[in-house]
Amino acid sequence: MLYFFIISVALVGLMLSIRKPMVSKVLSGLFVANLVALLIRAYASKGQSELTYFTFDGTATIMLTLLVVVAIPAYIHSFYYLIHESDRGIPLYISGLTGLLTSLVGVYLSNNLIVLWVFMEATTLTVSVLIYHHRSTHALEATWKYVFVSSIGIALAYMGILFLGTIVSHSGDIPLSYKSLEVLAVSANPAYLRIAFLFVLVGFSTKMELFPMHTVGIDANTIAPPPISAVMSTLMVNSGFVAIYRLLNILDGTVVGQWACNVLILSGILSVVIAATYLLKSNNLKRLLAYSTLENMGLVAIALGIGGVARYAAFVHIIAHTFLKSALFFQVRQVRNTFDTYEISKMGGYIKHYSAGALVLMLGTLGIVAFPPSGLFVSELAIFKTMLVQQCWGLFIVLVLVLLFCVYAIVQKLLSILYAKESVKPTGFKLSIRLTVVQYALVGLAFYVFFFKDGFVMNLINEAIK
Repeated sequence: MLYFFIISVALVGLMLSIRKPMVSKVLSGLFVANLVALLIRAYASKGQSELTYFTFDGTATIMLTLLVVVAIPAYIHSFYYLIHESDRGIPLYISGLTGLLTSLVGVYLSNNLIVLWVFMEATTLTVSVLIYHHRSTHALEATWKYVFVSSIGIALAYMGILFLGTIVSHSGDIPLSYKSLEVLAVSANPAYLRIAFLFVLVGFSTKMELFPMHTVGIDANTIAPPPISAVMSTLMVNSGFVAIYRLLNILDGTVVGQWACNVLILSGILSVVIAATYLLKSNNLKRLLAYSTLENMGLVAIALGIGGVARYAAFVHIIAHTFLKSALFFQVRQVRNTFDTYEISKMGGYIKHYSAGALVLMLGTLGIVAFPPSGLFVSELAIFKTMLVQQCWGLFIVLVLVLLFCVYAIVQKLLSILYAKESVKPTGFKLSIRLTVVQYALVGLAFYVFFFKDGFVMNLINEAIK
């Protein structure tokens, strides 16, 4: 871990000092190698801790694997995206992306709430550089909104951590480590635990793009460059999931455990309802995908709240969603290059303009609405089965009805891009098949999740929810 952070910080410093695009490419390749080396270390040292505050447990290893898988195509798509940018803009963009990924590694691997909070704040600062990349009025507005709202969220989360700090103030253990909190929370004041969970949930919902602080992520995804939107809607969202899931694990063995689960279910169902409402009227392709993220994170929150097999389904859902949503956001840029707009009503006939990319959009659409063999089908089926077993009839009926609206909106709008008659003249931009092949690989991984039966990945998930 020490080598990883030293090398990563040094690479970011070199990118900012030597502002040459070719140097940024070489240094980003070194950073990916650094990530892969850390991932190999995580698998080889599973369950062990380093630098006191970082542990290679099941949750961390899963999230780190997803980060490596998405980071590689994110760099590839970014360099294609930046091909016409100035020499000054490319190093700043790549260094910001490198800093963001480094911060996310710290969030995933930390075994201490304070350390997690510090790295979560670092993600806010680094991603703001990327949201403001175009330096337009809308980019400035979205950046300031993201920084302001996220900072409020991080401050609220810190208030929750302070309430948790009261239960370890007289303990000789490591302050606010997950293990010490699990032991001490059992005999803690329930009122403090409830307040802490509410603050942390509201605060980190800015990162997980979950109700009630979801709007900031929607706006940022709409404005940011598509490769960054792919990272934000997957890896950044996963960081919020990790933070909330870690705290839920701490509260599970306490008297407020069931109460916390009910709060998560409420937040999740409200997220899905809001997503369905805006999916039906959204006309911006990136905004449509951002609201799809809100819907899927609502399902994850419900799965965590229901518990049992649904906890396993939450991890499967996160894995499949990461692959599918990143592929769709990467494809969005190619759609934009074809029609020179993100407005869905002006697009059409994409399948005749670029059939390879249209197939990605078609497969991604089927995958994101949980049509088999999408991995999301497995997770949603497990969530619904758990609801029926627990006789949550009201929740089941409401969720099924709302999801039908979500499926209709997503399928209708994305398929209209493929087959409708366009109202704008296509640009004739020559699209790269190499980028599309990368997207096929990501969609293929999401479909492979459908066939998970046993093996190493299953063991990691079982370890994470044990």
